[in-house]
Amino acid sequence: APGVTVVAAGGASLVGAGRIDASGTATEPILFLGARCDAPWAGIGIRDTGIRDADPVHRLRWCTFRRGVRNADFTRCVSPHNARLLLESCRFEDIRDNAVDGVGARIEIRDCEFEEIYEAVHTTDSEVLVSGCRFSGMIGDKDAIDFDGEGSGPCRIENCLIANGMDDGIDLGGSTCSIAGNVIMGVGDKAVSCETQGSLGQTVVSGNVIARSGTGIAVKDDAVVAGDHNTIAGCQEGFLVVSKTGTGEGGNGAFDSCIAWGNRDDVTTDALSVFVLTFSDTGGEDV
Repeated sequence: APGVTVVAAGGASLVGAGRIDASGTATEPILFLGARCDAPWAGIGIRDTGIRDADPVHRLRWCTFRRGVRNADFTRCVSPHNARLLLESCRFEDIRDNAVDGVGARIEIRDCEFEEIYEAVHTTDSEVLVSGCRFSGMIGDKDAIDFDGEGSGPCRIENCLIANGMDDGIDLGGSTCSIAGNVIMGVGDKAVSCETQGSLGQTVVSGNVIARSGTGIAVKDDAVVAGDHNTIAGCQEGFLVVSKTGTGEGGNGAFDSCIAWGNRDDVTTDALSVFVLTFSDTGGEDV
């Protein structure tokens, strides 16, 4: 209920096989935390309640998750497997593991905050919407958002802020995704990384602002990515469209009405890849 604090012993977990509904409010959030800093609690697992439209939706609203890790049987702290989950206006802090990790799931994450944790959102073979969220200070070799494989429908990442991480901002591996209206800055590796082609169509990257990162938008190894109205500035590479290994299939990128300016290399590509850039500004030139 709103305003409740759930204090868990070290290693304790919640496992849901029915339906979980923890709905706080803006003034009375629900707090989940470990009783001791040296013995974190071990997360929430949701198992096999289905992903059809008629199946239950587990709801976590206005919740704060603090000092959590994962149970040995879970993939990470909040872990839906073959289940539907809505996370809305939640906050994850001091999580020394992945915050959300889904397998074969349908997940909506809206208006949530992830601060100074390991990987924030990772899924495998899932359909995911991430909207209006803030990610800051990912720790170590961890991405803010990492999707592997395809779910029942394409994923969407929209209107998010991703700042000051050590690895990738958004990392797609064999996933189809719409990435739109995000601000990504201060990311140590790739702001957006697309590797291998998903089975549900091409990924679309549009209307994003990317600054002061390793690479702006990377398209690699058979991935097909299109987009428009992206701005990339102050990065090592603006667009990177290549074969990761230098053999086999390269990337396939087609972008329109973009700005890649003030990067060390605004465009980097290779002979194994296809890259088309139209009606755009790069390196002081119009293309």
